[in-house]
Amino acid sequence: MSGFTIGEIREAVASQIKQTVSHDIAAHPYWRRDLTAGGLPCVIVIPGTVTYFDTFGATGLGDINLELLVCAAASDDTSAQRTLDQMLSYGGSNNYSVIAALIADRTLGGAVSDCTPLTATYAAPPAEPGGIWTATVPLRIFLRKEA
Repeated sequence: MSGFTIGEIREAVASQIKQTVSHDIAAHPYWRRDLTAGGLPCVIVIPGTVTYFDTFGATGLGDINLELLVCAAASDDTSAQRTLDQMLSYGGSNNYSVIAALIADRTLGGAVSDCTPLTATYAAPPAEPGGIWTATVPLRIFLRKEA
């Protein structure tokens, strides 16, 4: 592990998704105001609560809660919802799943001790037909700090 470096953890989450999902899903470690820049569907990694000292000591345990903003759009709302459903489903032969991508290596290539997707919450439908459909997925990440 590289230590408690929030930027590296965000980049590891995005990299894990890019490398594991077999469909063309853009994964961004940093917020983008224009969700369509870089293409849809996409996942954006957003930082949340950081706990530096779950346990004390130079190599104690810490955790960070990240949130994935999962976005999909299509010319019709049904297709966009189906894409979002595939991205958030887990199990079977779904090679579109962001959840499966994260569970495939819960250490994110050794960047953390454990990364667990917790839930998925779908947002309200977009105001305009053919708009961007979104959901959020909180991630709980544990890691040991390095001295």
